[in-house]
Parts: sequence; structure tokens; C-alpha cells
Amino acid sequence: TKKVIGLNVSQWGYVSTVTNGISVIVQLYTLFNSFSAQSFSMEFIWLMTLLNFVYFLVAILDGNIGFALATFFFVAYNLCVVGVHHCGLGGSKINSWFHSKITKVCKPMS
Repeated sequence: TKKVIGLNVSQWGYVSTVTNGISVIVQLYTLFNSFSAQSFSMEFIWLMTLLNFVYFLVAILDGNIGFALATFFFVAYNLCVVGVHHCGLGGSKINSWFHSKITKVCKPMS
């Protein structure tokens, strides 16, 4: 098994779980403190959600549980950003098909 800095691919997967997990916790704290995601590009967020979901599937197929958890953290975070974008502060200014569907579940704060 190949190693980089003494760690194999599985061990690096768990390192990414810890680093991504900490990153997501910090970002969620900021997101839910402000309850605003209007400065985010939703095209970028959707693209990152898709990309990380594909990485999640690859990690599952490869049996790399650490990397699967790490990429799942980012998928969950990105979906939280989408929810806050549509249901948080400034959400009432959005006019799209998706917005009309998600606001049946939540009401924008402003």
C-alpha cells in the first residue's frame, strides 16, 4: 500500500473527515448566526453539492469510509446553505421555480 507522509489512503480519508468536519462546523455556526446566504452564488453551491455527492459515491464504492464522511459533510453543508438562502434573510426577493417549491415548506424571514 502506498503511503504519503506515513499515512495510507484510508488514514487520509479519516484525516479529511476531521478537517472537513471542523470546517463545516465553523461555517455552519456563521451561517446559522447570520441566517443569511444571499452572498453565496447558488450556481457554485449546486455545483459543489453535485461534485461532493459524486466524490461521496466514489468513496463509498471504494470503501473509503473516512473520505465518504468528509464529502458527505460538504453535501450536507451545501444543502443547508441552499435552505438558508431561500428561507433566511433576503429569501423573499428570490423568484425561481425552486424557490416557489421550497417556500411551501418554509417562509422567508424577509
